[in-house]
Amino acid sequence: METAWSWLVEETNRNRRVPPSPKRYLELVTGCMEKIAQKMTSLQCNQELCQYLYDLLQRCFRDSYQMLHPSGFYTAPKSRTVDFPQMLWLLLRLAEEVEGFVTHSSDSDVWIQHAIFFPKVSEEVSLVASELALYMKIATYFISLHEGQRDTSILQIMIEHELSSERGVQIAEDVRPRASRDRERLLAKLNVLLRSEGKWGRQMTAFPYRSERQLVTFLLGRLAPAPTISILGSELPVVWSSSSFWEVNYGSLKQLERLGTGGAGIVHKAEWLETLVAEKTFFGSDNPSFKNEVSILAGLSHPNIVPMFCYAMNDRCCSIVMQLMDGDLFHLMQSRLR
Repeated sequence: METAWSWLVEETNRNRRVPPSPKRYLELVTGCMEKIAQKMTSLQCNQELCQYLYDLLQRCFRDSYQMLHPSGFYTAPKSRTVDFPQMLWLLLRLAEEVEGFVTHSSDSDVWIQHAIFFPKVSEEVSLVASELALYMKIATYFISLHEGQRDTSILQIMIEHELSSERGVQIAEDVRPRASRDRERLLAKLNVLLRSEGKWGRQMTAFPYRSERQLVTFLLGRLAPAPTISILGSELPVVWSSSSFWEVNYGSLKQLERLGTGGAGIVHKAEWLETLVAEKTFFGSDNPSFKNEVSILAGLSHPNIVPMFCYAMNDRCCSIVMQLMDGDLFHLMQSRLR
């Protein structure tokens, strides 16, 4: 089975565009970090999670900078492992990932749309944090390798260890309380906005089926603790009650183009709450495939599972609204791992 280390070697060799020197890589990472630092002062949501990722990124940067000779050159050890520029290519990709997350959490025009993804934030932050933690371990042992204190087999073992369940549990324990506090802040902010209707920025442009109150109420309903039911030993959210916040008005969906078919439904690229989404439509107002899929998706949360935002129903058909995935699932997963 292909290891994470061999995957890194293959991907960096295939995709990187090598700058003149490792020092140049660090300059590019520095540029990302300066942008992040500027945006951290105007966060609209995810405050603690953004700070958590930024702190990890800073530690990775410090570890990498210590590996550079004052002259700006680095002499790689004689080994078959990934070289220093490849490592810095990975650090740059991770810095861009963190910058994108902070941007969505700070942009006054799009943060409310980004908040729709909040139920998935913990898993996505944990994934990026795992990659940053792995990078720090690689950097530590890369220095030891360069100094002749370790061989490649030990390095390989340590990298595989970083992907063990113990590391995942530790990161989850770090992320969970931060996400919980961010959620409470977001709920409080949405409640304030609900009471001050009409004082939003230009992100609340005219939309036939969306008012400020509808949007905030929807998010409040999704973020508030939901009742669950037990099905085959698993706890799933109740999605079919009359007060379910999973259901939205069909008029809020605007189909843009057909993408293909998926299972028993037809998939369209659509617009919902000024956000591009995938709409999977089933024919009939009481389609069993639709109800089964909604019940399952409502209880799933994983960074490599396309999330369901909501569903819509009328007398002729019913639709599931999901995150728009550019390309196929394999390439989406690869892009999230880079």
